[in-house]
Amino acid sequence: MARSLSPLGVADVESVQGDVTAPQSVAEAMAGCDAVLHAAAVYSVDPRAAARIRATNVRATETVLGAAVRMGLDPVVHVSSYVALLPPEPRGAVLTPDSPVTRPRGAYCRSKAESDLVARRYQEQGAPVVIVYPGGVIGPNDPYLGDSNRVLVEGAKNGLAMRGGGPVVDVRDVAAVHAAVMEPGRAPAGT
Repeated sequence: MARSLSPLGVADVESVQGDVTAPQSVAEAMAGCDAVLHAAAVYSVDPRAAARIRATNVRATETVLGAAVRMGLDPVVHVSSYVALLPPEPRGAVLTPDSPVTRPRGAYCRSKAESDLVARRYQEQGAPVVIVYPGGVIGPNDPYLGDSNRVLVEGAKNGLAMRGGGPVVDVRDVAAVHAAVMEPGRAPAGT
């Protein structure tokens, strides 16, 4: 955590290590919290990560959102992805938060769609769940050079132009959206 936040001048952050799929670990991490932002997932475009993605992402969403709702946290923010809404033929498609969840290809994309369904079920039950749909997140100070940055860097090195690819969003804009939705009582009930 410090490695990611120290370039931004953030030093005083409490962090807890645990297993995002273990109910006890999640409940202990949330003790004393008012709200939760669930962004934990195995993210990789490497096909060798498929088994780990399938074993982790949906279960983590069920565990984290379930615990947050039982503990009365508000809001419960679920970080989904635009890939959960991609239609089979996305050419010209306009995606909105009301777009239906689809069955995209690839382990990561499929896990985001299935996780989105979990979050939407909680919304239908009236839980204060907010879902956000960022695109491919890139930006400065990524100490890990994540897959989104890596794809862009490799494309640039190889002289490939970004034409017709997925949406890309600056990490600072994603952070601003997350900060904006972290207000209690604003989650759309049942939508």
